[in-house]
Amino acid sequence: MKLFDVLELCTQWFEITHKNNPEAIYPIMNWNCRARAGASQHHGHSHMLLAENFHYGQWEGLRRAAKLYSLENPGFNYFDDLVSAHRNLGLAKTFGEACVFAHLVPFCGYEFKVVSWNYDDNFKLAISEAVKALIHTFGSECFNLCIHFPPLQNGKLRESATVAEIKNRSLETSDVAMPFMAHLVDRGGVTSSSSDVCGMRIYGSAIVNEDPFSIAQQLGWQT
Repeated sequence: MKLFDVLELCTQWFEITHKNNPEAIYPIMNWNCRARAGASQHHGHSHMLLAENFHYGQWEGLRRAAKLYSLENPGFNYFDDLVSAHRNLGLAKTFGEACVFAHLVPFCGYEFKVVSWNYDDNFKLAISEAVKALIHTFGSECFNLCIHFPPLQNGKLRESATVAEIKNRSLETSDVAMPFMAHLVDRGGVTSSSSDVCGMRIYGSAIVNEDPFSIAQQLGWQT
């Protein structure tokens, strides 16, 4: 099964699950590739979840931070500025209005983010670019892919629209405009006997052993 098929199944699962529980409108998708990345089964599979009341923890935390950012910087959106910063530094590649970038402050050495205001083929192509980079360029055998979504609208993923339309709608509800955002991180080799998670990463800060500028250069993103 190809990545595009998995992402389409996500859409179908969210819609069916919402019909069974109309209060559940906050989606998330997670793919743990192999046991080292947290997979409970050897075959490739992903998890879809749909929450009530608010987003899952990290995405809800980022939503609140983005809202505070907009309040402190009127007229600016955190996610737009995040993308602009990485593009200006030569760490990004665009697919239409979707953008994939080597994260400037990663959790682990090889980490990519994908940001798009629409859940379309460009977003999916940008995710595919990051997966291919991890596997084929940097030799990743185990990795995590997580996708955060805006809330469902009328039981479905938000329909494609211009960025201006999306932001105007959020203003009407006094909330911050949220994009679709994918997170991908390398978890090392399948035969490695050591863990890539330690006390420092859990209770201290990230340990970064790869230069994001070198990553972008190897991928030909820097000009």
